Parts: sequence; structure tokens; C-alpha cells
Amino acid sequence: MKNISRLIVLLLGLTFQLPVFSADQITRSFIPGLQQGREVLSHVPVKGLITEFMNPKKDSGLGKSIGYLLWREALTAVQDQGGAGVIYAHTPDQTQITDMLRKDYHRAAVEIAKSQNTRMVLWGQVNEIKDAIYLNSYLTLLPELVGDELSLSVKLRGLGKNTFGAEISRSRYNFKLVKTDRTSLFNRFIVTRKKAKVYASANSSSIVIKNVAKNIALQSVDMKGSWFKVKVSSEKTGWIKLGDVDVPPAEIYASRRNINIRTAPAGRKVLFKGNLDGNYRVLDMRYISGKGLWYKLKLGNRSGWVAGWLVEPRFSLPAVHFMAGLQRYQLKNYSAAEKAFKQFIDITTENESHVNLSAANLLYGASQLMQNQRSSSGLSAIQNAVTLTPYDPAVYNLRAVASIGKQQDANIIVSDLKTALKLDSSNARSVKTLGTLSNIVKNPRFKNSRALKKLNIKPKTRQDIKLLNEKVLMINPGLLIKPPGSLQVIKPVKIQQ
Repeated sequence: MKNISRLIVLLLGLTFQLPVFSADQITRSFIPGLQQGREVLSHVPVKGLITEFMNPKKDSGLGKSIGYLLWREALTAVQDQGGAGVIYAHTPDQTQITDMLRKDYHRAAVEIAKSQNTRMVLWGQVNEIKDAIYLNSYLTLLPELVGDELSLSVKLRGLGKNTFGAEISRSRYNFKLVKTDRTSLFNRFIVTRKKAKVYASANSSSIVIKNVAKNIALQSVDMKGSWFKVKVSSEKTGWIKLGDVDVPPAEIYASRRNINIRTAPAGRKVLFKGNLDGNYRVLDMRYISGKGLWYKLKLGNRSGWVAGWLVEPRFSLPAVHFMAGLQRYQLKNYSAAEKAFKQFIDITTENESHVNLSAANLLYGASQLMQNQRSSSGLSAIQNAVTLTPYDPAVYNLRAVASIGKQQDANIIVSDLKTALKLDSSNARSVKTLGTLSNIVKNPRFKNSRALKKLNIKPKTRQDIKLLNEKVLMINPGLLIKPPGSLQVIKPVKIQQ
């Protein structure tokens, strides 16, 4: 690996509830382990990073195009989310990232993410074989920046300040290989975000063949680096800079009955009422302040506008949906996070790994439970995660906390805590949940608590909780259960059933 590499970081971020983009560009030396220079988008609390995809074919530029495309899709995915931002890192000019970083690509991606204080980084590899394109994508979270903002917490009335919490602690995701092609990736409509120029070639020094106003939808047919190849007439094409356009999803999915199809985004006039069931091509996209995101859809021989909340976007990679869900969850927009994780689950169930699907179900369930801790659907999603990864202590701990919130039978809760501690006796969250539960059941103040009665805590259950907690303390006498709201590092202890 070369000692010094130059990286250019392009960024585009969203702040507050306005479709206002913040842009910057940085050139710096890159030496792993050393300071990377100034932070960009420092005012944005929850940032994600996307890096150029590695591409074995050094002269194709496809890795750059994939990175640019996913970056803009990731921005579209959180376009209405205040406090979210996305940064894109790529090598300068036509230099390939494989030339610069060789085999330490993941390390380099994480180093850049740390330097920019981004909480997650999406990276990957692309390989083009004949007409097929194969995409490997990976997502890494930085736990030191995420903190406990990816966690589930519940509280029961009548139990004072006692709260129960569990983290969704997985930090690395290896998504399944996606097979696609250039048409599926790049044949789509894009929308000018300002007055823009269409050039004769993918070079700003070439001839301008057309000037385009703001909010004009253009059909893209291909991509080269950071340039979209677009139709300017039935027989003529040109090139437009990626920075001049917004990138809607190529398609949306909807299953709705009798919805209003409008003549304009957020318009009052209804073109017709119709049923949507399936995937529909996106012809245009618009963000209307106070009205949210709107899509213009191809509907057979007609077209019309529908509100974004009525449909589900379909992005090029499932990882884009997952990343958007993570950002929205950390910003406490749980209803939007719920939709993002549900979309990931819906489009990946047939071929995604059990580990990733388990994490998505945990986050999907937690998103619902943070809105309503008695959500049956939320608890069901967490139960799905247990089925998918029965060897993971985190899923049992999360189910125990979810069961407390839903006021399930305490025997189920104790069983899950036993299993979690058997699988990982040093799990601080499991020990803390057990300790909090033990302190509550032995406190005479809560003896007649309505919440404890709903948990059906009988004398035998109280004894089971007491014995399990004493076993933890007996095996490790130095272990202290701290008050709610605090975590500590727990030395490994062996828990026996």
C-alpha cells in the first residue's frame, strides 16, 4: 500500500427540514492512522459515508459511477430528514482506488469515516462481466460515534425511574451479492436541481448543446464517472454533471387502493383515483416544503403525481435502504426508520443472510416499539430475529426488554435473560436488565405495583430472578449493578442454568 495517497471527498448533506444541500470539496494526503484534515458537514449530527467502489477493470470508471449513483440515492433516501447527511469519498481524476489502496480498502474506508466523524460507511466492489454487473456491498458502523442511539428502551408506569434497555450492537454487515446491468442501474429519470447545461461529451470544456431549466426531468441512459448520459431528443444524447441533478429511485413499489393521482406535486386537482399494486417507473420527483416528497409515476398509458409517503422507493442496492433506516433511527424518526427497514426486509428476504435479516428485523421491531412499546408487530419482528439467529445473545436480550415493555409473562422474560447470559456472560445489558428487574421485585415499594401484576410475577418467578442475579454476583463478587442509565464493562462470568 502506498504511504501517501490523495483523496478527494465530495459531500452533499441535508440539514433541518428543508431540501437544502450543503457542498464542499477537500483534497488531502491519506496515511492510515494519521489525522486526515478538517471535518466537513461538522454541523450535521448523523452523517454517513459512501466510498468509491473498487473495480478490477481500471479503465472502465464503473466503480466511480456506482459510488456517485449510490451517494445520490442515499441522499434521496433521507431527503426529508433533518440532521442527516451523506459524504462521498473518491480518488482524484481518473485514478483508481485499487491503485491507491491495494488490499486495505476496508481500513481506508473506516479511517476516512473516523476523520469525518461519520457514524457509518458504505463501501464495496463492482465487477463487470460481459453484460452483467456484480455488486458486493459492505456497511460498517463506528460504535464509538453511534453510542447507545441504536437501542431499545422501555419504561413501566409505577416503577419509578427504572428503565430497561438493550442495544442493537452489530457493527459490520456483509450484504449479499447483487447481479444487475447498466440499463437497470443508469436508465432512469433524473431531475435538474438548478439551471444546468448539457454537454456534447462528459467534459465541461466540450460544447454546450442545451441549456435546461430547474426542475426538469431528463431521461438518463448511461453514466461515466460523475456524468449522466441523457436524451435531449429522440435521436440525440448529451452529458450532464451529477452535481446539477437529483436522483430519484428508478422505481417505486405500492400496494394502495383508491388513492388520489394528482396533476401536480401537492396539487389540489385530482387527475383520477386509482389502485396501485406493484412496481412503477418514476418519471419525476419533487420536494415541496411542508408537503414532503412527491413522485410522478408511469401508470399504463397515463401518468400522475402521488405523495411519497404512499409508496416505497426501490434503490439500486438494499444497503441504501438499510443505511437510511440507521440514520433515521438515530435521529429518533422511528416511523420513517420502520418503513426503511421494512423495505429492506421485503426486497431481500429470499437471498439475504440470516445475520443481516436478523439485524433488520431487530431494528424494524425496535422502530415500532419505540413508538408504542406494546406493539405486537414490533415484538413479532424481534421474535423473527430470534428464529434467524438463535445463537446471538443480543436477540434474547432485546426480546426480554420488548417483553417487559409489552408486559408479557415474566417467566418468558427470565428464560430469555438466562439464555442471553449463557451465550454471553459478559453482556453488560443483560446483566443490567436482570439487576434492574431483581431490584424491582424485591423492593417492597413496588410489591403491589400494577405493572408487576401484569407481568405475572409469582413467588417462584421472584425466586428465579433472585437466584439468577445472586449467581452472577457470586461468580464475580466485584460485579455491581449500577443505577438505571449507566453501563459498565463486566468481567466474563460463567452462568449455568
